[in-house]
Order: sequence, then C-alpha cells, then structure tokens
Amino acid sequence: MGPRSELAQGALVEALRLVLKRKKLTYADAAAALAVSEQTIKRFFAGDDFPVSRILALCELAEISFFDLAAMARAEEAEVFFELSVEQEERFVAYPHLLVFFNELRGGKTPDELRAAHGLSARAVARYLKELEGMELLERLPAGKVRLTVDGSFNLRRNGPLSRWKSIDFATQLLGWIERNSEANASGAPGVECAWKMTDGLFSPATIAEMKREIEDFSGRYRKIAQREEHLLAREQLRPAAFLLALGSPFEVEFREQIVEI
Repeated sequence: MGPRSELAQGALVEALRLVLKRKKLTYADAAAALAVSEQTIKRFFAGDDFPVSRILALCELAEISFFDLAAMARAEEAEVFFELSVEQEERFVAYPHLLVFFNELRGGKTPDELRAAHGLSARAVARYLKELEGMELLERLPAGKVRLTVDGSFNLRRNGPLSRWKSIDFATQLLGWIERNSEANASGAPGVECAWKMTDGLFSPATIAEMKREIEDFSGRYRKIAQREEHLLAREQLRPAAFLLALGSPFEVEFREQIVEI
C-alpha cells in the first residue's frame, strides 16, 4: 500500500475514531459488533491494516454513511479555502442580507428551503440568485436548482472590506451578548454558556509570537471540530457558539479616568 493510500486510510480511521467517541461507543462495543477481541480493535486504531469491510461495519454501528465518514476525513486532511474579490466583498458589505443568503446556500439549504424559512416571495429568491450569479458565486440550473462555483470556507481578505466591517460588527454583537447574559451564566441558567477573560502586560517578542501562534492554532482546531460535528450530528443536536480571540502589540490600555484632587 503506497503512502497516498496509507494517508487516506489513516484519515478515515481517525474520523471513525471521532465518530465512535461522539456516539459514546467504546472499543468494547466495536469489538462486539465485529465479533473480534477488544485488543484487535485497539490494534486497528493504532495503525494496523484496517480492512474496508470492518470500517463499513463500524459505520453501520455508528449510524453514519461511508460517504459522510469520507467527507469528514477529507475535511480533516486538507481544509479547503477560497477568497472573495475586493468587488465581491464590497457588494456583501453594501448588502449584508445577500451575504446571509449566500452563507445559508453554502450551508446546504436549497433556494426553496430559504424561501420557506424566511417568508420570501419567489421573485425575491430569484433576485438573490441573479445577484449571486452576477457575482460569479453560483450558477442557476433548471428546476430552481443552483450550483455553487466556490467550495470550502472563505478567508476574509486581510484588511479588506468584509474584514473591517465584519470584525467590528462581530465583536460588538458578541461582547454585547456576553454582557447581557453574564448574570444568567453565573447563576447556572441552563443553555447559557459564556466566558470572558482579558489580560495585558509586558511580554518579550518571543512570548508575543507564541501567543499569536496559539490563537491561530486554537481557532483552526475548533473550526475543524465544527466541520466534523456538522457532518456527524443532526442540526437539532447542535448549538450556535462564537468566540473572539484578539491580540494587540504594541498596545497599552488607556485609562480615561484621571487622578484629581478630592
């Protein structure tokens, strides 16, 4: 088996491990389903040759299709990104509702589902689609279907129109939500989770570079987890969440209060 095949199988096996974990299925459960010892299962997941027939059997146990498992493995192996042009970003900043419509199409919803979910007229949906087609982001097909011309997650252009607009809007909304819900979170109200930490200080350039790497790694890790769970879990089992990681250097907090005579 060549390196490419081994890499592909390794990604499949790792995705399968995550599926079993999320489904709360143990190695013992897997061993019973395959009629082998638990030690054999451990060897499979440790890197021994894992027959495709065994992978298919465990997919059945975990109630996931092989196609979905393969999609998870591909997402794990290489995350796909695309970048909008400056003109496309400027258009979305001018018409934010168009960006929402586009993102929901990217999330897998059909034009008919969007029409029903948002109470849109057929004429409004057609205008959204025509606009996005004019931006070269999709192609309209017969019978009301569409084909996106981009794939994966899109990277905001550094200091581009969307980055400047979305960063401020995102931060304002998220911090406002945390402020409004912090009391409910502190009291242990069900369904409310928020965390808020901040610090400043004097650091060496090496430490600042390390903090920057950790922020990027943290964000990338949870972006991949989100992709896996969207493949693995039904939409009603998922909850929306957002986090904001920021680092500024050289930056010093300016206290507006002044010492005055009292």
